[in-house]
Amino acid sequence: MELTDKIHILTRYFLDNNIDIYTLNLIMIEIRRKSVAQIVDEYCNTSEAKRKLGVKHINDAARYSIQLNIQSKINKLKDKPWFNIEEYDPDNTDIENVKKFYESLIGTEKMTEHIKKKGSAVPSFVDMALLCYSNDNSAHIITNDTDITRFKPELKRDMICFEVLKLSEVSF
Repeated sequence: MELTDKIHILTRYFLDNNIDIYTLNLIMIEIRRKSVAQIVDEYCNTSEAKRKLGVKHINDAARYSIQLNIQSKINKLKDKPWFNIEEYDPDNTDIENVKKFYESLIGTEKMTEHIKKKGSAVPSFVDMALLCYSNDNSAHIITNDTDITRFKPELKRDMICFEVLKLSEVSF
């Protein structure tokens, strides 16, 4: 099952069970700041994206098509009554704890492999804020972001976040 199919099924499950979906204002700000075009370009340059699409290079026309599709979906999503953008400003100490957690994994096989693929041990401020929000609010994170999913057991063990569900592993 494709991820987009899973997202649709999961969204339908939430709606059928009167469960609202929340995201952070920081995520929406990052999307506006970076622009969808830059986010799509960053993703399309990863080996993971090329592997999923079965190509060695993702051309400009395909990138533009992906950008338009995502922007349209974001605009429609913001107007849905069940989609909530949560104002959240993480405590600096909490962000520092998340950073220290990731830095403590440097030198492990898992982190070495992660750095090879992502280029950095420490995730973005927004990802760290999402982890803090999850922990502060006992909120599940549903994502395929490997900065989070790759370290799911360690994050849970060290109480860095409440719970991580890897979207690709969600089954129905």
